[in-house]
Amino acid sequence: MFWAMAGYVALMLVPAILVMLILRKTVEEMAGPYLAFAVMGPVFLLVVLALWTWEDRGASPKPLTLAWCLCMALFMLTAFAATAYSGVALHIIGAQDRNEFFVVSGVGGVTAALVVVPMFYRRILTTVAARAAKRARKLAT
Repeated sequence: MFWAMAGYVALMLVPAILVMLILRKTVEEMAGPYLAFAVMGPVFLLVVLALWTWEDRGASPKPLTLAWCLCMALFMLTAFAATAYSGVALHIIGAQDRNEFFVVSGVGGVTAALVVVPMFYRRILTTVAARAAKRARKLAT
């Protein structure tokens, strides 16, 4: 898991450097937007590790599925927030449009989250239930 986190943080350097070169920004100007995107990946991976641990301990499939869906929705909302923050911090979005953009991105993020949870709930429930059944068969033998 450590290497996945380190890889994600390193991978986020590539678009940050490209944006820095294209927009001619300094390292200080790019630090905030880079951290906005780079921090959410390791946090998400830690949550995934916690969900896997919960699953290995024999959690009920329905609450576990709901937790997975909420985790995905939270990751999407965080990505929307990081995009909005980066746009404002890099002066792509003007100061007068900042509040409207945050409202629109919040509404878009919540809408996307409300679409993701029902859309993937059945698929994730099927996967989690299959893993639980496999684990139960393993324990029975």
